[in-house]
This record gives sequence, structure tokens and C-alpha cells, in this order.
Amino acid sequence: MGASEFRRYIALLRLANFRGTLVITETLEKLESIDGLSPRRAIHINAKLGERGLVRIDRDRNPFEYTLLLPGEWKKPVEPLCTARNSEPVRIQEKVEAPPWS
Repeated sequence: MGASEFRRYIALLRLANFRGTLVITETLEKLESIDGLSPRRAIHINAKLGERGLVRIDRDRNPFEYTLLLPGEWKKPVEPLCTARNSEPVRIQEKVEAPPWS
């Protein structure tokens, strides 16, 4: 998740917390005053949040209606997790000797 996506998501969480609801109807200009994202950039960011499955956005309404999804409803990430490369393979030993006392 990029910084702009994170800022928009946090702004939506703040509004949801303040209003006590998971459904938020707000203009792009009002959200810009909260998170600093221009309305043009916000269209792209909103689409990314929708793709990630964190927010459901009803674009047919004016202003947009954002529905924050609960963690159980989130989509699983499509991107593979990064793993360490060029590392030594893990070896399992049955018994490890204690180091000598000095």
C-alpha cells in the first residue's frame, strides 16, 4: 500500500470513528481538506483501495459513498510476500551442545 492510499484510508477511518458508522458519504473536496489528496488523484487512490478490498465505493452517488469493510471481509493479498534471497538454507539439528563455561 502506498503512502497516498494509506492517508486516504486513515482519513476514512477517522471520519467513520467520528460519525460512528462504517458508511461515509463525503465529497472529494472535503476529504482533500483532511488528507491533502487532490480530487483527481483521489479517483485513482479510491480505485486502488477498492481493488485491495478495504473499502467498497459507490461511484453512482454524488458525493461518493464509502463503506469500510471489516477485517473478515478483506480480500487476501494477491501480491506474493517478499522472502529473503541469497541466504543459507535452514538446517535442523536434533541436539545442540551447550557452550563451555569460561
